[in-house]
Amino acid sequence: MTMSRTVLFFIVIAVYGIDARHRRQFSDEEQSDLSVSGWDPTIRDRFESCHSIASFAPTSEQYCKAFTMCCSMQFDPNNGDKCQTNEQRCIPLEQGGADAVCIQRNCTELVTTTTTTTTPAPIIEDEPMNTASEL
Repeated sequence: MTMSRTVLFFIVIAVYGIDARHRRQFSDEEQSDLSVSGWDPTIRDRFESCHSIASFAPTSEQYCKAFTMCCSMQFDPNNGDKCQTNEQRCIPLEQGGADAVCIQRNCTELVTTTTTTTTPAPIIEDEPMNTASEL
């Protein structure tokens, strides 16, 4: 009986995760003002990190509570990325899952860098061989 409850629990968590991801990807019409299209160095989409934390919640209400707390904790206009606006929402859905968004805007611009390291070719010195002369 305990094994079946454990399996059922993991199935429910997987369904919640798939449902949340599915809703996030396919509801662009409703979220046009809360979506990130393309890459913008001044926007941080925190959905993935907050979803990974909240996905362990057994109910959609608890998922939203954890998701909202995570999104709020990552928003600090005075430190880190210094994002100035925090757009978040999490709505538990009747059929399970949640409609969740966590986007922070007007952040310190991310600068992409490429680090190239060069290593010099090894120096090979010819050392004289220690050979005994034959008598």
